[in-house]
Amino acid sequence: LDAELWKDGWSVLDMIGFMAQASGAIAAAQQVGIVHRDIKPKNIMVDNEGITKVLDFGIARVDEKSQVTRIGTIMGSPPYMSPEQSRGEKVDGRTDIFSFGVVMYEVLSGGTRPYTAPDTRQLILERQKLKAPPPPVSLINPRIPHYIDNVINKCLYGDRERRYQSADDMQDDLQLAIYLLDSKKVSCTVLSDVVKKAQETTITIPWKRIFNALFGSLLLFLLGVSIMVPYASIAFFITILPPVVFYKLMLGRKRSSGSTSPASARAH
Repeated sequence: LDAELWKDGWSVLDMIGFMAQASGAIAAAQQVGIVHRDIKPKNIMVDNEGITKVLDFGIARVDEKSQVTRIGTIMGSPPYMSPEQSRGEKVDGRTDIFSFGVVMYEVLSGGTRPYTAPDTRQLILERQKLKAPPPPVSLINPRIPHYIDNVINKCLYGDRERRYQSADDMQDDLQLAIYLLDSKKVSCTVLSDVVKKAQETTITIPWKRIFNALFGSLLLFLLGVSIMVPYASIAFFITILPPVVFYKLMLGRKRSSGSTSPASARAH
């Protein structure tokens, strides 16, 4: 799973679909208490039919009181390590979420890594102090929807408490992104949850405020013209009075039709 997939003609929807499949595999591992600890593009494979698999659990461990990893031991691939992993601290499933966020950023941007350094040592030192996510990936690749920026950013917080707390939650948001791009591509088993999330995130456009702002701007413009050109004053009032009267009449009619008197309410 790398940026070379763009050259094979896969669409944005396809690429996000690969991400959702991979996140599902990570979630399945987390459900049985396994932390991969080496999530990177080379360990996520996509076949010719678009089936995505997470491979190489060679340094994975059970996320319980395992003695496989000692505190202070750094294991993994530095470009994709979480801050806590680079510090040699005990890790849990959220370290895989961070690593997968780095993978998503790199792949969807077309090959740009979110964090770079002159050498591996410097990269690890900077990763240990990481706080905030990088600039949005959509600034690099405008084809990427802004809500994918939110998913990636939530994976890449230096503080693990601010990241997704489970890969299931990350997969849900990726499924929501697929739904927003093409509702037919979402699995029926998750459609109801995705639709619910989509409804909760629907943006209502404030048309009334927009109209009032435009109307006020027009008034100021015409008023300025009438002041600069004395003879335009008459034209100003002739131009602006009919729309104002019409707007007030329509507003009053809407209010009167929408209101019901107490008497009529009791009659019903």
